[in-house]
Amino acid sequence: MVKVEKQQGLDIQVERIQVGIHDRVFSAVRNTLVTLTLLATLGGIAQSEAASIPSSSSTVAPLQDSVVTSARIDPATFTVGDPVRYILTVTHPAGTRADLPDVRKNTGALEVLAYQVHRDSTSSGQRVDTCTLTLAAYSVGHDTLPPQRVEIRPLSTSVDTAARLFYTTATPLFVRATAPANAKDIADIQDTERLSGVVPWGLPILFVLIGLLILLYRKWKKWKAKRDARPAPLPAALVVSPEDTALAHLRALEEAGLIGSSNPEGPRLFAFRLSEIVREYLAARFGIDALEATTSELLTRSAPLPLLPEQHVWIGEASVELDIVKFATGVLSAADAMRLLEGTRCFVRSTPQPNPSTPDSPAALSERNVAE
Repeated sequence: MVKVEKQQGLDIQVERIQVGIHDRVFSAVRNTLVTLTLLATLGGIAQSEAASIPSSSSTVAPLQDSVVTSARIDPATFTVGDPVRYILTVTHPAGTRADLPDVRKNTGALEVLAYQVHRDSTSSGQRVDTCTLTLAAYSVGHDTLPPQRVEIRPLSTSVDTAARLFYTTATPLFVRATAPANAKDIADIQDTERLSGVVPWGLPILFVLIGLLILLYRKWKKWKAKRDARPAPLPAALVVSPEDTALAHLRALEEAGLIGSSNPEGPRLFAFRLSEIVREYLAARFGIDALEATTSELLTRSAPLPLLPEQHVWIGEASVELDIVKFATGVLSAADAMRLLEGTRCFVRSTPQPNPSTPDSPAALSERNVAE
């Protein structure tokens, strides 16, 4: 029984030793693999850096010597708020490129108003880049523009190599105020010389009087122009009786040349005009609506008029005869035209003149017709 227990203890110890040896071997192999991986990574990085570095170290010194930078401000002393030019010049080899990445953000207290870059080449094959900034200062006193960083890179390589850095010199400047330093506030202004006790009031009074005279003269000129432009009063209108008006129209119709005219429309025009004269006379003389009335309406409206029986008959016969010529293109000889013209003239002259106070006046007749 004791031997069995000893044999089991020995087996357990042997198993523990084997497990420990196995763990140590596994750890050593793992550490070796990690070390080899790190060495391979570092070797690749070293090769890429070696490829990015130029093959000849002799190019660094000529590049350093051939790059020239300068900075100046024109003018160096200026008034606050005035624009000034800040000029940066970089001279570098033809196969390189010059960049000023931070120039517009590196002007100190001055504000950038404009920015312009001009690139040119010299006879020796170098390139000259001129960067001109328009600046303005809004605080007075001494100030200094900080150095500007210049990055130089070759143009021939496709790989973005590390830039060679150069810096311009700091640029001092002075901003003067718009007013002199000893200027006082406006409230401190005092008169250096007192006015004399005698004030020349005569001259201002003379100027005032002259101005008043000029003003009065202009007012008078405007009033005179309006008075001259006023139209002269028209003479009083002459009161013409309906009888005189009708006789004048009949005379004008007789002289119009329509009687016995060779114009085919002459008789018809004569009839229309003579009918209008009769109707206008009746309307003006008795106040009836005769101009737009038909023949039947005219006879009805003229029936109550204070006319002689033969005058009523003449109005009816003349109206019918004229209507035949006007609307039925009837024939009207020169003798018939003169007969009608003379009949109308006799009718007008034989009509009794009304008394305005009598019921037969035009006004009374007009009111009577409206009432009817």
